Amino acid sequence: MHRIILLLIIYWVFPIIIQAQSKADIIIQHFTKNPAIEHAHAGCSFINLDKKTPLLNYQSQKAFIPASTHKLISTAAAWLHLGKDFRFETNVFLEGKRNGEEWDGWLVIKGGGDPGLASGIAGYTSLKTLTDELLAVLKKAGIKRFSKGIWIDPYYLPYQGMVHDNIAGGVIWEDIGNYYAAGLFGLNLNQNKFDIVFNQRPLSGDSVKIKEVFPSSIISSLNVNVISGPKGSGDLTYISPDLMDGKILVQGSIPPGNGTFTVKGSISNPPLFAGQYLKDILISNGIMCNAINIAKYPDSSTSRAIYTYQSPPLSEIIKEANQKSNNLLADGIFRAFGISSSFQNDRLTACDAIKSFWTERGIDVTSCSFTDGSGLSRTNLQTPDFQTAVIQSIYDTDKSQEFIKSLALAGKSGTLSSFLANTTLAGKLWGKSGSMSGVMAYSGLFINAKGEHIGFSILVNHFSSKPGKVKEAIESLLMSVYEM
Repeated sequence: MHRIILLLIIYWVFPIIIQAQSKADIIIQHFTKNPAIEHAHAGCSFINLDKKTPLLNYQSQKAFIPASTHKLISTAAAWLHLGKDFRFETNVFLEGKRNGEEWDGWLVIKGGGDPGLASGIAGYTSLKTLTDELLAVLKKAGIKRFSKGIWIDPYYLPYQGMVHDNIAGGVIWEDIGNYYAAGLFGLNLNQNKFDIVFNQRPLSGDSVKIKEVFPSSIISSLNVNVISGPKGSGDLTYISPDLMDGKILVQGSIPPGNGTFTVKGSISNPPLFAGQYLKDILISNGIMCNAINIAKYPDSSTSRAIYTYQSPPLSEIIKEANQKSNNLLADGIFRAFGISSSFQNDRLTACDAIKSFWTERGIDVTSCSFTDGSGLSRTNLQTPDFQTAVIQSIYDTDKSQEFIKSLALAGKSGTLSSFLANTTLAGKLWGKSGSMSGVMAYSGLFINAKGEHIGFSILVNHFSSKPGKVKEAIESLLMSVYEM
């Protein structure tokens, strides 16, 4: 009798197990044999978040460059640790004493590491509005002269002699002068970005002229040698990083044409630029000042703050960082997390702090390497299993629904607006994308055909195919698992 029962189990149950295993194997084989993937390094991990069980994986314990999917890891840690209502603060003090209409001392600007200060994005005040508000405060106080000048304190984060701390380690040289790789400082302004609008020329080789620059005061720092390139050449400008002296070299070519073309670059020394910019604004509005002093403002000072700017809540900043993949915002959030966790302000300590945070939540980080908070550095390394473990950890908290809304929605918003568009997963997948030369990655969660919540991480490195083909292969994998 027992033998008959055993045979029945083997006859009915074993084929079902084989069929389930074969379906997963077929999906993986289809993905890895795709011409866009077969010569690349690829790994993936899928887990059922409701059941907390693995669903499908391939090379899921191998370490890959995560690109901007790393933002999901760093912003989630900040959301859970700092709280959605955390705000950055920037304070303005008067150091000295009044002497009629003259202030015998300094106008002090003390940065708080706010990455979006005066940017006009995600609920932030614009650069013009911020300076107008400060001017109004000074005019109301009746101050028409500062005997010493403007004191800038950017030491919320390391500053002089620590440029390597302001720019994430592992960022390639060609990226550093570009707006998306702007360094993070204790005092930031306009996302540490400048725009040069050129008047295009129709003939290749013609010198092009600048139409306008924003912020306009940066123009004195620019050394520009840009020509019109060949038809179809695109943006071939190169903005060289400098060594904190405020000089910026812009060279190369822009596409030919009869209109305008905008090139975006990074301000290499934002605290120095902020001091120069504010000095120009004050003088043009009849408030005289002399020197610019960049130094740490003593904590024991009894001077009163005359103006405090608070950032939007962390929830809004994280949404902008994740949906628009804003590197500077993500790095600012990451560094605030590090300071709150360790009371140290250097980048490497922040990296250790985020490792400790996820370790304390029971996640193995031994296979990972952290260099920044944005994923811009190629020395960041993560495994698909690590990423899905983080997603499971977030999903299990009572804050999960709010955080998930900070992610882009497939086919609908942010960097995923065209991803999986016109498929059954459009509007059902929330995630973070990441891409750089030879790297494409996606991680997040989706609702499958059975109504279950599935966490996923797909990391592809060192591909030589066209990025569009790699994206199609990833979309096909996700659709297959959706139907699984």
